[in-house]
Amino acid sequence: MKYADTNEFTSQFEPAISRSKSPNSVREKLKTSLKSLIDPPFDPTRLTRVERSEMGITEHDIEWHNALHGPLVK
Repeated sequence: MKYADTNEFTSQFEPAISRSKSPNSVREKLKTSLKSLIDPPFDPTRLTRVERSEMGITEHDIEWHNALHGPLVK
């Protein structure tokens, strides 16, 4: 450190805005940010029993999902 030049140490992080990216990158960023609104929500009732057990989803969770997303009964 005693003989180190101050210009030798550069940041290891990428700049927040990269100027070398294509002009479509803004469109792609907007598309990916809105993708979560367009995609349907996760529905555990469409999984098989094996997939549910691998993911740790119990029958109790399925009953709660059906109760929350089912039709309202008067």
